[in-house]
Amino acid sequence: MDENKMNDGNENEWKASTVGEHTELVGDLNTDDDLIIYGCIKGNIKCSRSIQLYGSVEGDIICQEAVVVKASINGNVECKNTLKISQETKVEGNIITASLENGGSIHGDVIASDVMRLSSESQIIGDIEAGSISVEQGACIQGNIVIGAKVDMPSGKAAE
Repeated sequence: MDENKMNDGNENEWKASTVGEHTELVGDLNTDDDLIIYGCIKGNIKCSRSIQLYGSVEGDIICQEAVVVKASINGNVECKNTLKISQETKVEGNIITASLENGGSIHGDVIASDVMRLSSESQIIGDIEAGSISVEQGACIQGNIVIGAKVDMPSGKAAE
């Protein structure tokens, strides 16, 4: 069995690569594994699977999907599928994704080709394009909004 696979007998289940809480990685990171980040990465990330971010990233992120919890991103984010951003998370950069669930603060333009859900804690300073949008009372948006028009994700950018 490939050493990167879990020992539960499921050949399709992969281990996650982890960046520890007290770790600072300087340079670009490319992985085919799921990625869990508790520390700090100063460089671009390309992950062909999913990312869980609890630390900080100073660079662009390209992935299939991501969950960002009480973290910070200073760079652009491209997720092929779903991007979930929790409260107390700050993103300084543009976002391109199919689906966005936001509870944090975004300072940049956002494109969600399918659906965008903004909780009452959401703050977006930038232009928004989405196939559809759900906004809870209390959310703050400062920018232009285009909803319902056919929104295509730029091809070849998100991790495949």
